[in-house]
Amino acid sequence: MFGLWGKKGSNDAWDEISSRELRTRMAGKEVPIIIDVREGYEYEQGHIPGARLMPLGSFVRKLVTLEKSAPYVLVCASGSRSRRAAGVMVKAGFTKVANLRAGMMEWDGKVER
Repeated sequence: MFGLWGKKGSNDAWDEISSRELRTRMAGKEVPIIIDVREGYEYEQGHIPGARLMPLGSFVRKLVTLEKSAPYVLVCASGSRSRRAAGVMVKAGFTKVANLRAGMMEWDGKVER
């Protein structure tokens, strides 16, 4: 269906991916846009390099600024808030959506501050 963006996670609407798979996608041909849905203070404590901050509280308002056909990976502290954001994106018509399972707790790659 979408290559690496096929629906192979525990949810049939978006992918649930590991830290390792996110690093693979970041090095691939179709590099995902990483959206961090945590609060600003959490983001400043450390985030995935290049991640865009879009706190969950203002997430819906900012969706109109995003291209629906682009690939996205959502991240938060534990995977819960980003899972909710993934559901919002899918309902809004986004087709290439993934959630970083366990969020920053699982991320074992580089971190920016």
